[in-house]
Amino acid sequence: MYLNRIKYLYRRITFHLPIEALVWSAGLLILALFNPHDGEHMSMCVFNNVGFKYCPGCGLGRSISYFLHGDVVMSFSAHPAGIPAVIILFFRIYKSTIDYIKRLKLNY
Repeated sequence: MYLNRIKYLYRRITFHLPIEALVWSAGLLILALFNPHDGEHMSMCVFNNVGFKYCPGCGLGRSISYFLHGDVVMSFSAHPAGIPAVIILFFRIYKSTIDYIKRLKLNY
């Protein structure tokens, strides 16, 4: 009986996990661990790999990484949308986590 209750709770918690918050948190953690001053990096940009010189999104990850390391000036020079992107992502992580906690409280 006790084991069935644990299985039931485990399924309920994992089914309603804030997947969006987990994905954004993992992405920000990876960018926080990434050294933006290192010149060597793998580009997953389709435009860059095809050979185009300009891509509107290139530099966004580096900009976020600079910002997470506290270098606001370099962050803005890498891509102006980096700082607003971090603010939006933190808001989404906060909002999905709060919604998750509210759902847990309503179900118990």
